[in-house]
Amino acid sequence: MRILGLLFSLFFITHLTVAQLSSPSRYLGYELGSNFTYHHQVINYLNEAHTAYPKKTLIHNYGTTSEGRPLTLLVISSEKNIARLDKLKSDNIIRAGLSDGKTSTDVPFVWLGYNVHGNEASGTEVALKVIHHLLEGDEVKLNDALENLVVIIDPCLNPDGRERYVNDFRMKKGKFNNSSVSHWTHKERWPTGRYNHYLFDLNRDWAWQTQRESRLRYEVYKEYMPHVYVDFHEMMPQYSYFFGPPAEPIHQSITPWQRKYQRIASDNYETLFKENQWDYFTEEIFDLLYPSYGDSWTSFNGAIGFTFEQGGHGVAGLEFKSSNIIQPITLKGRIEKHFETSMISIYTASENKKELLHQFEHFFDHAPNNGYQHFIIKDSFRKKKNIDRLLELMDRHQIAYSYATDDFNVTAYDYFSNSELKSKVNKGDIILNVHQPKGRALQVLMEPFTERTDSLTYDLTAWALPFAYGVEALAVKHKINHSFYSNQTFKNNSTEENGNTLFIPWSSVDNIKVLTSMMGVESVFYLDKDTVIQEMEFKKGDSFIFQPHKNLMKDLIKESSFKWLSLSEDDFNNSLIAFKKPKVSILGGAETNALDFGALWYYFDEILNYPMSIIDTENLTTSKVLKSDVLIISDGRYSPNTKKVVDNFVKSGGKVILFEDAIKIMSENSLTALYESLNRTEVQETRSSRVKGRKATNMNAAGCVLKVTLNSESNISNGLEAYFNLKQNKTFLPLLNENYNLGVLKEDALVSGFMGHELQERMPNTSIITSENLKNGTVIYFVESPVFRGFWWNGMHILSNAIFFPYNE
Repeated sequence: MRILGLLFSLFFITHLTVAQLSSPSRYLGYELGSNFTYHHQVINYLNEAHTAYPKKTLIHNYGTTSEGRPLTLLVISSEKNIARLDKLKSDNIIRAGLSDGKTSTDVPFVWLGYNVHGNEASGTEVALKVIHHLLEGDEVKLNDALENLVVIIDPCLNPDGRERYVNDFRMKKGKFNNSSVSHWTHKERWPTGRYNHYLFDLNRDWAWQTQRESRLRYEVYKEYMPHVYVDFHEMMPQYSYFFGPPAEPIHQSITPWQRKYQRIASDNYETLFKENQWDYFTEEIFDLLYPSYGDSWTSFNGAIGFTFEQGGHGVAGLEFKSSNIIQPITLKGRIEKHFETSMISIYTASENKKELLHQFEHFFDHAPNNGYQHFIIKDSFRKKKNIDRLLELMDRHQIAYSYATDDFNVTAYDYFSNSELKSKVNKGDIILNVHQPKGRALQVLMEPFTERTDSLTYDLTAWALPFAYGVEALAVKHKINHSFYSNQTFKNNSTEENGNTLFIPWSSVDNIKVLTSMMGVESVFYLDKDTVIQEMEFKKGDSFIFQPHKNLMKDLIKESSFKWLSLSEDDFNNSLIAFKKPKVSILGGAETNALDFGALWYYFDEILNYPMSIIDTENLTTSKVLKSDVLIISDGRYSPNTKKVVDNFVKSGGKVILFEDAIKIMSENSLTALYESLNRTEVQETRSSRVKGRKATNMNAAGCVLKVTLNSESNISNGLEAYFNLKQNKTFLPLLNENYNLGVLKEDALVSGFMGHELQERMPNTSIITSENLKNGTVIYFVESPVFRGFWWNGMHILSNAIFFPYNE
């Protein structure tokens, strides 16, 4: 009997042990905070947690990064809630007005997101500690919270960037920790771990959805539609700890309840920090205006969005000490603070769950009554693919739209003319109404002007999508009393295959993608001037392929707007020029600005699908670049060797395209026209050297939109009905020879967003796109990167013009 009892006890103990989750330290084999954890170890620990507690957890693998690393969530709650998780999710979609039905559950979702910036590396370590505590903790308060809530742990939003940081750090780590600021573990190599594979800042991509990680995560996010979203960050080591409420300006679409809840939670965070005698600050620096942050876009989707920032960052490593820091900053200490605020975020939501659910439903029930009530996108064959891109983004954001069934007139703001006027709406134009569940998000994306309570802001102050996509649009303040087709029933007329000449207008990046893929396979021609043939109007840059192989290209051309015509080359009276497919190289490496380089890399790889070479500045020689026809150089700080190589390339007949500070490569060359006419101090004043503080706002351009007058005689204007530039620095270029000035700013160029009054006074009759000949080559200067953040389609189009057409011949 004793033997049976002993066996029973051993059986019970064994099964009890299996049901337990090892602490992160025990599982990893080192104390949490004594090293940085590899991503595969993190994923393994999530699987271990699910194996130990299969009834209290759910593993959600939602895809892989560009480099193939898994993107994984761990959902944690009570056994009861996990068992009915699908019902909880469907009820929440009903609350958001995105599905019909009645709700019968009352459980909010809290989403904790860590490490969107890969080198703010304490976040993922924190996630491991939170997971262990939620599953192994036994306090009444914790158990109540898991009955009241579903907690979603996103341990690493940016695995590629974080692994870049972790690999670099662990490679440099020796036997002893060294807290000295000069030690090499406190200095990351280019391009740093902050960014994802294509060197994008994923915390600026929530609304624009350009990156793979953003798109995959957003699909899962929409399944849950959390009521609280918390984004964990780190800032430079000299700062303490930031939690909400955010600083002004706060976007006007943030509701009174969202502001109130920020203060409710803030009171709890303050209590924690005071009890532990930890330094902190709130309502400073980190505002809530720009819509594409993790905290802002989730707020525009009904959640209470939080940002936490603590001193540490990639600089701090495992331990950091400098002259302006009293106590050394340790990874263990950073983990502790983010862990505590993670838990308080959960407990605060649990205590306020009833009001969270009520206000969440209210958010979607009540459309905004102030501001513009309808937005109209004008239908256009030429801009069809840009319109499709914009509507694809609306679909992704679950924003409904419809189509006008007949013609009518409205008084509206016209984006292209930047004025209020009476406009005609045609049958087939797209209508977007703010009176829908995602009406606030729609208003944020389309608003031509954003109200600001403070001119000192952290990011962009203008972003309206019609400017970004280059589509003609209207904004209407009053109700429109007309019937519309739903987006489910309206059908566009298809293009019939009559004729043997393929016409594709050079009017969108998608059309350009198709045309450039045909270069070298078919003879592709473009018009060198506007032309009318058989009462058909064609624009300069429009492209034609005569007698093409229809069967070979029928699938490819579906990605463009096209027509088959019964025209021959003779009908064009010698106004056609054959495209030459250029060999393109771009510079990468430590001399380049990682963000601007990444956007350029992404443009070629993922947008244009056009092969190019990336040449590292560290190994740059003239012989390497001479294999190219076009050399594109993004913002950066360039060495004398780079300048010499570029100069040789231009003199040998190459085309160089320079962005932002890369302009200095040629502006400091005494042989250029720009050198002679430039006040050199102007080109020095870029984003990287802004004067800090409020006095600087007089000379600041905080992501404002400018209407650029393009040189209609130049190829730079091909396919563009209007060009809007997203201005972020305070650089303008002087006007050169008339033919060299490709994009000029006039007195009324400011369309939307903030620009300091002193900068506005300097702006008229300056240029932001300029070109010149040097010896046998061509140089094109862009004061701003036209591919900024991968969402400014108008800019990607104008860069394509600079690449594929000749200048100053």
